[in-house]
Amino acid sequence: MSSRLANTAVAARLHTDRGTVARWRTRFLRDRLDGLSDEPRPGMPCTITDAQVEELVVRTLEETPEGATHWSKRELARRVGISPTSVLRIWRAFGLQPWRTSGGSPSWNDAASNAACSAHSAS
Repeated sequence: MSSRLANTAVAARLHTDRGTVARWRTRFLRDRLDGLSDEPRPGMPCTITDAQVEELVVRTLEETPEGATHWSKRELARRVGISPTSVLRIWRAFGLQPWRTSGGSPSWNDAASNAACSAHSAS
């Protein structure tokens, strides 16, 4: 008797969809471990670089534009070369609210700067 769990049982255990389990199993059977790497996703590829994300986070935490108390999404977007919507997404991903902070605590600034170097979800 096989000890293989049904796709529905695996999906319930992993809190995912049965179709996702079936897709990953099929890819594993076809390509073995190579099949478990993530495949390209549909849609427009990300055009924001890690360097742009890092610049945005560092500027948000360490600089203020001349004559202002904090960055606006539009001003920072112009400076970094991305859209204002992307600025908001990155601020949200890192928990940044420059209109509510007055410099932030040093430990918080360090944590956010380190996070900018390791990962981002701009889309």
